[in-house]
Amino acid sequence: LFRPEDLDVPVASLSVGQQRRLALARMVTRPADLLVLDEPTNHIALSLVEELEQALDRYPGAVVVVSHDRRFRARFTGDVLELRAGRPAAPEPAYASGQAAVPRT
Repeated sequence: LFRPEDLDVPVASLSVGQQRRLALARMVTRPADLLVLDEPTNHIALSLVEELEQALDRYPGAVVVVSHDRRFRARFTGDVLELRAGRPAAPEPAYASGQAAVPRT
């Protein structure tokens, strides 16, 4: 996720996007039973979004994601529970058709 020349840069000197990459890398490589991600695709490049999707696909624990990113949500491969006004709601059509969401096993 980083160029070799960026590996010695202090975290405080990293760009917002680089700091986000570092945080995501730390989260998906630490053992945990649950990841809670609030808008994880904000401030990151499209290529990193794809890498995040792949990492989440391999993640063995439960993942809770809050995102307004329709593309990210459509490509999410886990079970989907959509909430509206704090209550479960019918999922978006892409989820309901089974085209985008495939339950994890």
